[in-house]
Amino acid sequence: MSKKSSGDRQTVTADFSKAAEIDPHDAGAYFNRGNAKSTLGDYKGAIEDYNRAIEIDPYAIHAYYSRGRAKSALGK
Repeated sequence: MSKKSSGDRQTVTADFSKAAEIDPHDAGAYFNRGNAKSTLGDYKGAIEDYNRAIEIDPYAIHAYYSRGRAKSALGK
């Protein structure tokens, strides 16, 4: 069973943080870390990660959608 499916989101967040550290131009690492943060209720942190993913890849459609959901969760 993978860490992601086991529900250990904090470990997943740390793993994607390491991936972003290794390759700071990997939009997927920021997007996936944003998803993990969102699941943990860290919507502000998730929005920051989605913003970074969009900066790297302006065509990252899922990052725009997920950012909107996180903003909605914050009432923005």
